[in-house]
Amino acid sequence: MPIVRLAEQADLRDVKSLADCHRKEIGFLPRAAFEESALHQCLIVACDDKGVVGFTRFRHRRDGVTVIYEICSQLSGSGAGGQMIDWLKADCREHGQRSIILKCPSDLPSNRFYESKGFRKVGVEAGKAQPLNIWSLEVS
Repeated sequence: MPIVRLAEQADLRDVKSLADCHRKEIGFLPRAAFEESALHQCLIVACDDKGVVGFTRFRHRRDGVTVIYEICSQLSGSGAGGQMIDWLKADCREHGQRSIILKCPSDLPSNRFYESKGFRKVGVEAGKAQPLNIWSLEVS
């Protein structure tokens, strides 16, 4: 099983490479976005003995809501996604956050993953190319 931890500068090359492999799902992200998130401790990685196998970029807002910008795993079914959600839930509780929200294109299989992890679909909004499902998870 992968180990989840805060990202370090040494992880950023692998994180960017993984993001580029999933550009269709999460869009193009410049390395600077990952550097800034790592600097503010808002980027976690899932690692196994071969290196980074997943990442989640997020932000704790002042209103008690944590926003996941991207969650990406190299292999579906590896357990990395669920472990990153569990890590983030614990971090949210530690920082006094009440909930986690994210948006996901409606046609991606990831929507089933979010539902399986206890997220509730709370809305749909127009996206650039397709509708985006809005998911929320209470972390109390």
